[in-house]
Amino acid sequence: MIKGDFNMSRLRKKLSIMLSIILVILSSSGLNAYAGENEISVYGANGNATQIEKGTSMKMAVSGISQGKSVTWSVTDLDGSATSLATITQTGAQTAILTASSESYGTFKVVAEQNGASGKTGEQIIQITNENLITVDDNDALIKYESAGSGEDWETNNSSKYYQGTGMSVTPPEDNRYSSSEPAYAEFTFTGTGIQWIGESNYDCGIAEVYLDGIKVSTVDPFIAPCDVNQFINFSREGLPYGEHTIKVAAAGLKNPASTVYPGTRVLIDAFRYMPGSPTQEVNKAELRAKITEAQALSENAYTPESWAALQQVLITAVLVNEDPNASQEAVDAAASDLAAAILELVPFGPTVVLSGVDRVLPDETFSLGVSLYHVRQDVYAEFIDLKYDQNVFEYVNTEAENSDILIVDVESDDGYVSIIASTLKGVTSDRMPLLQTTFKVKSGVQNTSGKIEVMRAELGTKDGDTIAAGFTSKTISVGSSETVDKSLLSAAIDSAKALYEAAVVGDRPGQYPQAAKDALKAAIDAAELVLNDSFATQTAIDNAVNALNTAVSSFKDAVIKEEASADLNDDEKIDVVDLAIVAYYYGKTSDSPDWDRAKAADVNRDGKIDISDLAYVALRIVE
Repeated sequence: MIKGDFNMSRLRKKLSIMLSIILVILSSSGLNAYAGENEISVYGANGNATQIEKGTSMKMAVSGISQGKSVTWSVTDLDGSATSLATITQTGAQTAILTASSESYGTFKVVAEQNGASGKTGEQIIQITNENLITVDDNDALIKYESAGSGEDWETNNSSKYYQGTGMSVTPPEDNRYSSSEPAYAEFTFTGTGIQWIGESNYDCGIAEVYLDGIKVSTVDPFIAPCDVNQFINFSREGLPYGEHTIKVAAAGLKNPASTVYPGTRVLIDAFRYMPGSPTQEVNKAELRAKITEAQALSENAYTPESWAALQQVLITAVLVNEDPNASQEAVDAAASDLAAAILELVPFGPTVVLSGVDRVLPDETFSLGVSLYHVRQDVYAEFIDLKYDQNVFEYVNTEAENSDILIVDVESDDGYVSIIASTLKGVTSDRMPLLQTTFKVKSGVQNTSGKIEVMRAELGTKDGDTIAAGFTSKTISVGSSETVDKSLLSAAIDSAKALYEAAVVGDRPGQYPQAAKDALKAAIDAAELVLNDSFATQTAIDNAVNALNTAVSSFKDAVIKEEASADLNDDEKIDVVDLAIVAYYYGKTSDSPDWDRAKAADVNRDGKIDISDLAYVALRIVE
């Protein structure tokens, strides 16, 4: 909190800071400087690199400068102060070599300023990392080397300046002997989302053509005189769709016009580095789409308004899940299952015999199903109903009338069938009339299965001597396990978690908890209570629920704010614009982001996301 009274000076300062927040957010979007009227674009040449390996180098270049102008290069911390994370060496009017520290990780800015009085500048934020990068050395069998059609072959170069002491090179001749149609090339196939070709940059280097998945994507000229840079990122490409890709580096047999070396056409492979990324889970929506098609083909006029309305609600959800590109397989399967159930529960319009009752029973349990008449529009005095049941799962017990106005005339049962003749002495004209209670028992020894009970035929007799063929329904009933389960540990764990939840206070002070942490604990408690109240839960499900709840409690306890959240994110014992810039750099990241381990330091309020709340928290402490 801001201490003391607010005055106009402090208020103006606060507003200025908040404006800076907005500017930082805008400038950090995409990690690239926006090339406006007075800005130029800065980028990693021969690729779109925003990352560099610790201790390596890559070429930087610019676009958007005035014709005939050059730039001056510099590297700084995010706040513009001097940095030890990288150095940069001018190599041309618009190019430079960037070399990352071999000692440290971190994030810095590469700045290019157009010479003269134009005021044009540009910057690129670069991150030093070796995380998520896999290095494949030049002599690895995964790299395929092909000689030129004219015979030029790849050879090994031994030097401590190369990665792991070796590099493979080919030097085409500078005459017509070299086969440009069958050039010497190196090829590497990887599975991931990005690739770097690590080579060299010096006055011996020649031109290479780079192909990705068979398509030429870059012509690379790493010639620099008089510099000599090793483990140089000759080419980098990020953001590829996850999957198998192939990079091919072909020696063009050409050199930079400024080169005086003969032959100055050498192409060297020191290593390839690739970003493995993570696969996108393939979600199978075939069953869901089939159920949607089935539901959409049904006619509203054929079913009761209540059951049709229920189907439409489930159908809307199913369509939304089907159209959601980020829907999980679990969500898709649940939507398909719910829609299938809603279709089965449709009640045909017109006289219908409906079965109702339990969906799940225990082994050896005796249970009853209600038999009712729906949507009877004429006076009905007699009913002839045939039931079929799964005799491998159930046994028929008896049938009783719902009330004294209903007379059971005859019941016959045999081999999984029950035939019932009944009479409604006062007649039936009703939308819903309970008629019978038919009782079954789970057969001895049956468990962990399901069986079906269904109406096979239903005929209704009227006082005028007419026979009405009624519609009919079915009921699938699951049989649980006879296992004896112990829920005492689960009950105790729930009681303990509830006490912890109720005592926890949300806030950002020591001893308090982030709202997200408390919400997560509540969700875990609710899930555990569902298992506790489920009479069909197995011991495995109960034990899993205990473990899941204990894990959630442990995570919740870890989330307690042990001390006031620090806004000093770079540990320099002061809170300033650098700390604000760090939050802005990671703005929008969440605990689901792949780089959350690096970003989470900017989540100052510990709610699992980096947003305006974190920016405001740091900004207010700058103002204090």
